[in-house]
Amino acid sequence: TLTSVNNLALVRKSTGRYKQAESLYFRALEARERTLGPEHPHTLTSINNLAALYEAQERHEELEPLYIKAIKIREQLQGAEHPKTLTSVKQLAGLYKSQGRYFEAEPLFLRIVEARERTLGAEHPSTISSVNNLAWLYLSQYKTAAKPYFLRILEVWNKPTDLKHLLAKFGLALSNALESGDFSDANCTFAELANGLGEKHLLKAQARLDGAREFYRSQR
Repeated sequence: TLTSVNNLALVRKSTGRYKQAESLYFRALEARERTLGPEHPHTLTSINNLAALYEAQERHEELEPLYIKAIKIREQLQGAEHPKTLTSVKQLAGLYKSQGRYFEAEPLFLRIVEARERTLGAEHPSTISSVNNLAWLYLSQYKTAAKPYFLRILEVWNKPTDLKHLLAKFGLALSNALESGDFSDANCTFAELANGLGEKHLLKAQARLDGAREFYRSQR
């Protein structure tokens, strides 16, 4: 059965036998498209399984059409503003951001923010998380458009010791520094973050700080 094929593919994936897993996932996807149709929920599951395999291998070019396909199916099955549809949109937006395709990522992140504001409210945790994603997208491009979003986030994530608060505070400090050239607040906030972040995320924060400083200098 196709369930057995999927289970076997998962085993192959978990043991690093990606080529065998891909063949099995493709077999399941083609069979479901043929017997159930391209927009059936089980077909969508097969698309997601294949996408997860490509994501594990960082095969970004092959991920894009699968994410686009998943969005279209979810829009048909569940509607444009359903949480699962927005999760698929977020996956595509994140892929574009990771590739530096910011112009394509921006409308997708904006779509998620606007949809969650309408369906959940402006201060719902999922809405603020989406605003945070948009703010960091702008800051990745050294755009001061990030600033009002970080201010909004900090109104909700307002516990000074909370890591999410500190990260948003760091984002705001970088936004201010890009305007003024004064990186003292950003340096202080980075020092606060040093106690709460793991090595990988701390290196990422350091890269953001260094990148913002270099960008500011390059604009003078």
